Amino acid sequence: PLMSLLLSLGFWILTGVATLAAGASPLSEVLSYLSMINLVLALFNLVPAFPLDGGRVLRAWLWHRHGDILRATETAAKSGTIFAMVLMFFGVLALFQGIIAAGIWQIMIGLFILAAARSSYQHQLAQSVFANKSVRDLMVADPVVVSPGMTLSAFVNTVMLQKHVQFVPVVEDGALLGHMDADVLASIDRENWANTQVGDVFAGLEAASMVPPDMAAQDLMSHISKTGRRKFLVVDDHQLLGVITLADLTDYLRMADILRHPQTNG
Repeated sequence: PLMSLLLSLGFWILTGVATLAAGASPLSEVLSYLSMINLVLALFNLVPAFPLDGGRVLRAWLWHRHGDILRATETAAKSGTIFAMVLMFFGVLALFQGIIAAGIWQIMIGLFILAAARSSYQHQLAQSVFANKSVRDLMVADPVVVSPGMTLSAFVNTVMLQKHVQFVPVVEDGALLGHMDADVLASIDRENWANTQVGDVFAGLEAASMVPPDMAAQDLMSHISKTGRRKFLVVDDHQLLGVITLADLTDYLRMADILRHPQTNG
C-alpha cells in the first residue's frame, strides 16, 4: 500500500506539472488516471480482509493482543471471507445491470480472496496443530497387514471392505515386503482377482514410501507437498511400526478444528 500511495502522489504531482505546462492534455489525463488507479489500489489493500495487507495488519494486531496466532488468523480469515462475499455480491449485481467486465472482475477477485483466506487459515491450523507432533503421534500403530499368499478377492472382501482400510502393508514371517492399495488393485482386471495373489502384484519397498517415526509432522506435510505421495509406511530399523496417510492427517486436523468450536460444530 505504501508504494501504491507514493506512486499515486508522484503521478498526482506530475499531473499538476503537466497541467501547468500545457494545460489540460492527453498526457495530464493519463497521469491523473494513473494517480487515481494507484490510490484505489492502496485503499483496496488496506481493507482489513485477509490476505490483503490490511488483513495482515489486523492479524498482527490480534496476535499481539491475544497472543494466539491461530485465533488471530481465523478472525482475519473470516473478515476476508465476508469481504469476498460482499465483493462477489456487488459483482453479480453489476452483471445484472449489464456492467459485464466490472462484474466478472469483482467476482474473480472475490473468489481469489475467498480461496486465499480459507487456505491461509487451514495452513495456520496445520502449523499450530502439528507443532511438536511427530509421525509416531499421528500414525496408525499395529496396522492391518496381509501376506503375499492372499488372493486379491480375499484381500478386497476381508480387508478393504470389512476392515475399511485402503493402504495395507504386505508382511511375511515378520519381514516387511511392500504394500497394497487401491491403485495397485485397479491395475488388475477384476476377473483375475480370484486367481491372482497379493505377492504377484504388490508394490515393493521404496525409500520414498517409508518415513521414520521421529519425523516431525510438519516435515511430513512438506514431504507430501513436494513428492505428491499420500501414503507411507512408518519404519524404524527395518521394522514396521505403523502407517500414515494424508487422509489420517486431514482427519486429525478436522477433529482438532471441531474441538476448537464444539458449539458451532455440534
